[in-house]
Amino acid sequence: MGLWGFEPDEEQDFVTGESETSFAYDPETEWSWSKLALRVLLTPITLGLDCLTCPIQVVLFASDDEDAHCHCHR
Repeated sequence: MGLWGFEPDEEQDFVTGESETSFAYDPETEWSWSKLALRVLLTPITLGLDCLTCPIQVVLFASDDEDAHCHCHR
């Protein structure tokens, strides 16, 4: 998402206290034909890297709260 000008934005739910990451567009993102072509060419590479690193991301960023509510081991 950063490739296309979207930056992560951390939001917190005041009721539950949980934080959630969303992406907000950065209005200072520069646009030109050469940068657009570069973004189009780099998109498949970034998606491929994201798919390859998905298992690592799950292990690193998994919430401990999800494991606490798992009843499958009973």
